[in-house]
Amino acid sequence: MNKKIKICEFCRKNFISTRKDKIYCSRECMRKGYYQKNKEKCKKYAIQWWQKNISKRKEYYIKNRKRNNATRRKRALTIRRIVFEHYGGSPPKCKNCKCSIFEVLDIDHISNNGRQMRKIKNLKGYQFYRWLLKNNFPKGYQILCKNCNWLKWLKFQKTLK
Repeated sequence: MNKKIKICEFCRKNFISTRKDKIYCSRECMRKGYYQKNKEKCKKYAIQWWQKNISKRKEYYIKNRKRNNATRRKRALTIRRIVFEHYGGSPPKCKNCKCSIFEVLDIDHISNNGRQMRKIKNLKGYQFYRWLLKNNFPKGYQILCKNCNWLKWLKFQKTLK
């Protein structure tokens, strides 16, 4: 056997191979490398498969609805917990009254621009938490309990009058 050190065409790491035609260090690199070289072909195939298998996808969705919904809820709760722990510490606490009951906590826009943000970005609930996570937790948010958040809103309304 003729072992040679080669460089993976995708990740550029060194790997040992006995085959002349092997250019990737792993299946993952092979898959990603193939996709990069053939993006249009892969996208076209994916669209064709998606359209061709509509009935299979619907059947699968109906059959596994409870499990999929449970998974979705679990993922949403995990992302919410990550966001709250970033802005409110671990375990998350209300900035004003130090309440740590997770179910009672909310995200608060410090500059009271939540309404404008919802209009511009159209983000509500889980989508908003995902946006915060994807944008590396931008500044301008804090954790408040529902009571403190409501009191803050009432004070803000009084200043507008």
